[in-house]
Amino acid sequence: MDKFSVLISIYEKESPAYLNDSLISVFNQTLMPNEVVIVEDGPLTKELNIVIDKFVEKYPDIMKVIKFPVNRGLGPALADGIKACSYDIIVRMDSDDICLPDRFEKLISVFKDKDISIVSSNVVEYDENMEYALKCKVVPETDLEIKKFLKQRSPFNHMAVAYLKNDVLEVGNYENVPYFEDYHLWCKMMQTKNGYNIQDNLVNVRAGNSMFKRRGGLNYARCIINFESKIYKMGIINFSELIMNSCVRIIVSIIPNSLRKFIYNIFLRAGVKNEENC
Repeated sequence: MDKFSVLISIYEKESPAYLNDSLISVFNQTLMPNEVVIVEDGPLTKELNIVIDKFVEKYPDIMKVIKFPVNRGLGPALADGIKACSYDIIVRMDSDDICLPDRFEKLISVFKDKDISIVSSNVVEYDENMEYALKCKVVPETDLEIKKFLKQRSPFNHMAVAYLKNDVLEVGNYENVPYFEDYHLWCKMMQTKNGYNIQDNLVNVRAGNSMFKRRGGLNYARCIINFESKIYKMGIINFSELIMNSCVRIIVSIIPNSLRKFIYNIFLRAGVKNEENC
């Protein structure tokens, strides 16, 4: 039960410096991973390949690199990454975030103590250079709280999550649901599985203005409608919740970025609070 894989998806626009720092944090753990699976979602830059090759050379028995000839998006990349992982416990990692040194140890211990399929934690959001802590993003702790929260917002921090491979595959794995790949998976899993959130901050996240820019525009609004329609058909939300969720999210997606950032921080994100109060 102690053996686990770490899953990372990367594409050509990622920062080599951020990837390097992220991988250093993956290997600077009180509990070392047995496998790190990197999914290359399309051809990468020379600089990104140099970083990956460095870690493959240093950890040849741990690193596993899966290459795809074209970029297909996060959902399909992670779906194939799940299948490529050798162990039933899979820890997700983003290519630009930083794990705290005891992250893996704390995640794995929860699987030993609780009958769950998925566990995540709180995170601390930083500026893009990881110089200033901005906010804590707190998620609901218990399975009951998680399933209640699921109707309005994502109840797990994707960059901090770990789950059981067989349970992810059982509900149909990640799908191509742009911008909502993780939330859609949680909706499927929470219909039949149990979850838990550690109330500690286990990942430092790059969350500057670019994150809020990605959540704006007409294309993002179309993705909102697609996602909300899917979880309505699944029975996660009723018709009034479909209309309310869609309207709120679409309005926020088409307003100026500065105002969108304010609304996300105050109203639309789980338990966000000042970093000094974490």
